[in-house]
Amino acid sequence: MKDFLSKKAKLIYLLCGVLSLLTLILGVAFMSQYRNIRVNYTIVKNQVTGQERIVIGPTETMNGGNQMAVFEFFTRLGTGQLDELDAYKAHPELKELKEKYMSGAELTDESKMLVYNYKNKLDNYNNMIILFSVLSLVSFALMMVFSNQSRKIYYKSNLISGIVLPGIIIVLNLILIIMSFGLMSELSANYTYFNIVSVLQNPVNAKLADAAITVETNNKNINQIFELFNCNSLTFVLYDLLFALSLLYSAFLIAFAVLKYKWTAERRAEVIANSKIVGELI
Repeated sequence: MKDFLSKKAKLIYLLCGVLSLLTLILGVAFMSQYRNIRVNYTIVKNQVTGQERIVIGPTETMNGGNQMAVFEFFTRLGTGQLDELDAYKAHPELKELKEKYMSGAELTDESKMLVYNYKNKLDNYNNMIILFSVLSLVSFALMMVFSNQSRKIYYKSNLISGIVLPGIIIVLNLILIIMSFGLMSELSANYTYFNIVSVLQNPVNAKLADAAITVETNNKNINQIFELFNCNSLTFVLYDLLFALSLLYSAFLIAFAVLKYKWTAERRAEVIANSKIVGELI
């Protein structure tokens, strides 16, 4: 075991860099599944006080668009226009939406802000994945600087870097896992609401969204919306597995650094003793 791990040190440390790079690449693509959980908004500044407030509504614009489908759909839901449809009766979640997220014919301000805040949390999480991946790559590069991958004898500098730098990667991945569980929990608690918003805000579903608000909404419209649900916890779980793998591998690197420091203790002592003798001779 000792000889095998020592001979494979370069590969062992290289895999750490690969995991960090993979996380960075996947972090760039993270938001693709959840990017349409959003609401149209503008930020209005009070000319007197200078304070800013967020205005969310069907006439507000976002990213150059003016999508009204979400608000119009919920207006139809709140005014009872969908109550007699078989699809409405087949999806009791719609009644729950009215009770939980609406006041009369409109979404409550809290419900609108719920989507707005969740989108911001997703953006922040995505940015954290990218930032932490870069920091992990920096930690990997520093391990290379200390020659942890090629040193036949480990000194204190190798031991310290072999513990501290992987320890940083462990902390970063642990933070991402904790954040992920929070986002998964919130997605689960608002599953139907977030998915309806996502479907109607997705430009790919523009025709369906128009049909759901510009003509009499029918069973087909509602069933299609539910069939197009794609925001679930799968992506979070896959990323958590990657973070957990990186975390466990970093823990292995710490164990490897400690063991190699112990394995090379005798040879290290000889080198230090010889250097002292040479120093005395000089």
